[in-house]
Amino acid sequence: MMVYVALLVFTYVFSVILSVAKIKDRKKISIGIFFLSITLLLTFRSESMGTDIPSYKFYFESFKHYFKWEKLFNINALLREDIEPLYVIITVMISKIFGNFRLYLAIIALLSIAPIWILYCNKADNPLLTILLFLSFDPLVMYVSGIRQGLAMAFVPLAFYCVKEKKLWMFCLVVFLASLIHISALVTILMYPLYYLKLSNKKMCILVLMGGGIFYFRRQIYMIILSTVGKIITKMGKYGISVSSTGAYSFLLFLLVLLFFCFIIPDTKGLSQDDLGMRNYLVFCVFIQIFSSVSYLVMRFSLYYLLFMPILIPRIIKKSRRNYKVAKLTEFTLFVLLNIWFLYKVLSLKGAANSYAPYVFMWKG
Repeated sequence: MMVYVALLVFTYVFSVILSVAKIKDRKKISIGIFFLSITLLLTFRSESMGTDIPSYKFYFESFKHYFKWEKLFNINALLREDIEPLYVIITVMISKIFGNFRLYLAIIALLSIAPIWILYCNKADNPLLTILLFLSFDPLVMYVSGIRQGLAMAFVPLAFYCVKEKKLWMFCLVVFLASLIHISALVTILMYPLYYLKLSNKKMCILVLMGGGIFYFRRQIYMIILSTVGKIITKMGKYGISVSSTGAYSFLLFLLVLLFFCFIIPDTKGLSQDDLGMRNYLVFCVFIQIFSSVSYLVMRFSLYYLLFMPILIPRIIKKSRRNYKVAKLTEFTLFVLLNIWFLYKVLSLKGAANSYAPYVFMWKG
C-alpha cells in the first residue's frame, strides 16, 4: 500500500512545486511524471503480482525456445496458437531479440502506457483529478495481470483520433489490430457511432427508463447475448463468461452519479464534440456496468471507454460557468472522496486475484 501512497504524495508535491514555480507545461509534466512512475512500477514489480503472469512467462519461454521465425509469416501457424496472433508476433519478436522476461515486462509496460500518457497530456485539463480518476477506474488490474488487454487498450487513443478525423477505414483497421491482441477490443467498434450520437435530455429520459428495464432483466438479457455471440467470445471462457453473482453495484452507482453530473451541471452549448462524444462513452459504460453484477467478463469491456472519463470529468467542471460554485464544490468533493476510495481499494484488494496490491518489488517477490 505504501508504494501507492508514496506515488500519490510524490505526484501531488511535484505538481504543487511546478505550480508555485509557474513552470510552463506543468500539466503535461505532472501527468508525465505520474505515468513514468507507473511504467517503472510495472517494470520492477514481482512476478508474483497478478495471477496471469505465470501463463505469460510460459508463453514467453515457449516462443523463445521453440517458435521458429518463419512461422511468423505463416497465417495458419499463427491461428493454431491458443492466443491472439498479434500478441504472438509481439511476444515472439521480444523473446527472440532480447530473451529476457524482465525486459519483456518493461517493453510491454511502455507500449501499454505510452499512448494513454500521450492522450492525457494532450487532453487533460486538471492533471491531479485526471490521475485520481484514472486510478479509480482500475486499469492497473489489466496492466499488472491482464497483459494482452493492457496492450489492446493502447490502441484506444489512435482509434479516438481516427473517429475525430472521420477516418472510418483507418478506424476499422485499428480496432481489428487491437482485437488481434485481445478479442475484447472488438467492443471499441462502437466508438465511432457513439462519438457522433446526439443525446438530448428527452432521449436521456428514454435511456433511463430503458436502463431500469435492462437492470431488472439483466440476467435474462445476458443469457440471450451469450447465446447469440457466444462463438465469438468462447476464447474468453476462462475469464468468467458464465453467469454468476458478482455483487458489483457500487461502481455502477458511482458511474450513475458521474453521468448525472455530466448532464445537469455543464453549459451544454459550451461543450465541444469531444466532450459530447466522451459523455456518450460514459452512457455506454453505465449500460455495460449494468451487466457486471452477473458476469466478471463484462467489466473488461468497459475499460476501453473508461479511459476517457479522467479527461471528461475535469472538462465538464471547467465548462460549468452557469453552475460554477456547484462544479467547484463537486471537484473538491471528488478529489477528497477519490483519494479515500483508492486507498480503501488498495487495502481491500490485498491478496485478491489479479490484484495490484500490495505492491511487491522484483527483489522481494
